[in-house]
Amino acid sequence: MQKISYLIIHHSGGFARNSHASSQHMTVEQINEAHAKRWGDFPSQIRFDNGTPCFIGYNFVIEKNGRLFQARPVGAETAAQVGHNFDSISICLIGNFGTNNSVPIDIPSPEQIKKLQFLMELFITNNENSYATHAISILSDTKIDISIARIQPHRFFWQTECYGFSLPNDWARKLVSEHLYQFDPIKKKLLELQAQLLQL
Repeated sequence: MQKISYLIIHHSGGFARNSHASSQHMTVEQINEAHAKRWGDFPSQIRFDNGTPCFIGYNFVIEKNGRLFQARPVGAETAAQVGHNFDSISICLIGNFGTNNSVPIDIPSPEQIKKLQFLMELFITNNENSYATHAISILSDTKIDISIARIQPHRFFWQTECYGFSLPNDWARKLVSEHLYQFDPIKKKLLELQAQLLQL
């Protein structure tokens, strides 16, 4: 049985030629082209609607306009974060959320935030009927057990700035806790303390 314990959030970042460039104009197809050059021997079981092979290393990618694409089944090995490619769900927001002279390069769009919030709540509440309703591909014999405290940016696990230093470490967690527990301040505070303990 494959156990999924983390939700790890990424951004597409800048480019090799310019790490401070905006990338929020990119599409899922362009991300796939870039990943095919890096992981051309590691295709996903999922293909694009037109039959094109998918080489994207994340489980999900969210474009600026909110378009959501599932690139790898939940429970399948990803190419997203060293040491956690089997026990996590990786979600990438297209954009460079780093800074240039302390100014954010890109910021997550409202559509991206809404779709990210939807995905995170889907996996935290872990309702199998919801997975089927939204056509989420999950490998059989995969157990999902994710708490809000285990939603982390990529940089929590690796020496990288991902998901961009313009976004604080608890940005994604707060998107969920403020929505799910907006009327329960005690539970919200307990979740924040739990997340702080994980950082120790």
